[in-house]
Amino acid sequence: MCLDDVPHLNEAICQGLRGRDLGPAVFADFQGWVFEALDIWPCRPEGDLIEPTFALFHEPFHQQESAFLTLPIELMLDILSRLSLEDALDVSCACKQLRNQLLQDNALSMLARDMIKDGTLRWVQPCSLVENEVDKANMALVTWFEDKHCANPLQSPSFPILPFLHTCFLKSGSMKNRHRIWGVIKQLERRWIAYQKGEDCNFHASGSEEG
Repeated sequence: MCLDDVPHLNEAICQGLRGRDLGPAVFADFQGWVFEALDIWPCRPEGDLIEPTFALFHEPFHQQESAFLTLPIELMLDILSRLSLEDALDVSCACKQLRNQLLQDNALSMLARDMIKDGTLRWVQPCSLVENEVDKANMALVTWFEDKHCANPLQSPSFPILPFLHTCFLKSGSMKNRHRIWGVIKQLERRWIAYQKGEDCNFHASGSEEG
């Protein structure tokens, strides 16, 4: 193993940290977040929120409009919400008009809220069947915006959904682990459906799957 394999530890050492102060860096490099609890929603960080930025494309004047773009925005977002957020952005790269339409007029925020409500980001929501999870989540979520009495902050148009998701994906070990476990559950769900249909599931003793 070389220092290139442990970039967080390398950076911490270069900053002069030693001993126990290196703990968070080791934790980050060896994905210690996979052992974090799944119910710690991130509070709003101090300072001004930084909105994720995306590049818009210059559209040719005589470009033929895609049939997909003639759909009502609500229907378009409903279709895209069945993808992951990363895949939806990848799809938008295939068409300059779609990319620009998705990144303007809060369409991307609307898409993210749709994904959280009934799509591929449902794992971000607290589960009402788990005791105290909704209350625990709301205590953290209300720190992100001014409406302290909102029953469902994640669906509020004034909630800064993109900075929140950026924190969940990149900075919150608990949310990253929650996302990981959600993926495992969905994988098992697909395998169970395939098993019920009599399809070959390719299960192995290790729990891994093939192909």
